[in-house]
Amino acid sequence: MSIVDPNATPSLGDDGLANAPTSTLASETLIHENRPSERWRRNVYTTGVYHLTADIVYLSYRYYWDDWNIQSHTMDVKVRHDLPEQHAWIQPHIRFYTQTQARFFTFGLLTGEPIPEFASSDQRLGPLRTATLGATYGFRPSDVPGELTIRAEYLHQWGKTPSSSDVAPPDGVDLFPPLDIGTLLVGYSLQF
Repeated sequence: MSIVDPNATPSLGDDGLANAPTSTLASETLIHENRPSERWRRNVYTTGVYHLTADIVYLSYRYYWDDWNIQSHTMDVKVRHDLPEQHAWIQPHIRFYTQTQARFFTFGLLTGEPIPEFASSDQRLGPLRTATLGATYGFRPSDVPGELTIRAEYLHQWGKTPSSSDVAPPDGVDLFPPLDIGTLLVGYSLQF
C-alpha cells in the first residue's frame, strides 16, 4: 500500500526560523540576520507497509522543497519482528536525511561587501545530512493490561564545510561541527 500526499503550505511570520535576532553574521559590526517573511513549502510523501512471513517492513520517502531553495530527501526504514512465545517484538530503525542550503544561507559576510537583503548563518538552513540508527523493544506484561516499549536511537548530523569561495574560518574553527544525539524513550500504551 502506498500513499502519496502532496502538500503546499504557506508560512507567514515566525515559524521558529523566521528571524533570529540573536544571530550575528559579522564580527566587526553587529548585523542581525534577516529572512523572508513568507515561505511556501511543498512535499511529496510515499509510504509502504509490507508483511513478510515473520516480519513487517515499513518504508517511507519524503521529498520536500520550498521557495527558499531548500530541497530535502528523507528515507526511513523500520522492520518489526515478533518474538515468538514472549508476547514481545523488536523493531530496528534506520533513517537518512539530506538537505540543500537556503538561497540566503552564508557562513558569514565579508567586510566591505554590500549587505544582502536576506542573510542567515543558522545551521538549520545550511547544507546538512543526518543518519539515525535505533531500535524499539516492546512487550505486553502478563499481569498488567497494555504494552510497554523502550526505544533507543543515535543521530549523527554533519554539514558541509565552506569552500574556498566562502568565508574562510580561522584556523582550528569548524563552522559546521558534527552533532551527535542519543535518545532513550520509555512508553506505555493502553487501549480503551
